Amino acid sequence: PLLYGSGNTSSRVAAEILKASTKIDMTHVAYRGSPQAVTDLLGGHIDLFFADPVSGMSLVVDGRLRVLAVTDRQRSALMPDVPAMIELGYKDFEVVSWVAAFLPARTDAAIADRLNREINAILARPATQDFITRIGAVPMPASRDALGAFVQAEIAHWARLIAITGIEKRQGP
Repeated sequence: PLLYGSGNTSSRVAAEILKASTKIDMTHVAYRGSPQAVTDLLGGHIDLFFADPVSGMSLVVDGRLRVLAVTDRQRSALMPDVPAMIELGYKDFEVVSWVAAFLPARTDAAIADRLNREINAILARPATQDFITRIGAVPMPASRDALGAFVQAEIAHWARLIAITGIEKRQGP
């Protein structure tokens, strides 16, 4: 069987979707983080790893890693010649990590609104957009309501992905 590494939830889910979609015999090797998995991939200890652009891009540029596909719905601006898994015929293959700023639910609305405005202003800066794009991400400024709707949609999307993979929920710490 192929050995695949996972250093985070996204890499595990992506590999398990590939396994479920293709019926390729693959064995999971868990890592504490992406750097250890990338090191073992380079060393030939595992055969496959779904890396985020930050973890793998410099190694791709150096010619030490080869990108086969991206897991977003469309191609990455960082790697426009690399197809998306969906383009390759894997219709359920959209595994994308994202980052958002959250506050405790009891935070005063005026404070939350101001932080939202400030974060969106930072995201609108050309230097910020350039940086985010260079690391392979997409800036997504949003209102608090739009972020809430996005999070709810993502919860449903990830629940569907987990159901496809058959990954069992772990109990306890």
